[in-house]
Amino acid sequence: MEPEYHLLSFLLLAIILITLTGYYQITDLRSAQPLYLIILLLLGSVFVDLDHWFDFWYHWRQNHSSTRQFGLSDFFIPQSYTDSTKKAFVIFHGWEWIIGIFICLWWFGWPLWLLALWLGLLCHLALDQLANKDIKPWGYFWTYRIVKKFQILK
Repeated sequence: MEPEYHLLSFLLLAIILITLTGYYQITDLRSAQPLYLIILLLLGSVFVDLDHWFDFWYHWRQNHSSTRQFGLSDFFIPQSYTDSTKKAFVIFHGWEWIIGIFICLWWFGWPLWLLALWLGLLCHLALDQLANKDIKPWGYFWTYRIVKKFQILK
């Protein structure tokens, strides 16, 4: 999915999170709690895509003799590098993270900082799962990708 959609979902989640927690009413601007939540939400909803870097690097290593030069714009189009290698590693794109963080949320009493990270990641993966219809439904499970040796199965 294009980064702007993940950014838009982050903004929507940030507004909801700030509204539900009441942080919009803070009069003491020295409180950093809302900023931490926003950063963790941003990390989960947008910057989780930095795990594509390894796939991008793997493609470049496999095709370094190619006459085509790859730039930063190619990084945001995963098909430009995963189609040639037929592999996708994306270590943070896995429903196991959602399950594991949810268990931690329950175990540790629902800390807001972890909830922000979890909500961002949940939204990111849900959007990717819905948008990337050419990827098998199990393709966003780490265990499935490991069993399939990270081969892209469309």
